[in-house]
Amino acid sequence: MAQVIVKLEATSQATVREVYLADVDEATAHAIVVVDQQVNTSEAIRSVKDPHLEISTVKEKGTRKINDVTVLGAASGDRYSLDGKPADK
Repeated sequence: MAQVIVKLEATSQATVREVYLADVDEATAHAIVVVDQQVNTSEAIRSVKDPHLEISTVKEKGTRKINDVTVLGAASGDRYSLDGKPADK
């Protein structure tokens, strides 16, 4: 995968839109995070709206650390050529 990322000169950006805290106790916490994401490559742009991530954390030595991330789904995703026109899916 790393070779593909380098070959396509891929970069990505994500913006957190909402966080829903599901539960918290002394040792663990769970949240649903809604983000918008865009991946730019030398060949195309891929935009994904509203993917939902389930994030689990654990507390280690007084600090919360991410233990697991699961992608639950996305509302929509689009792919564009570099000139901004919709690309073939």
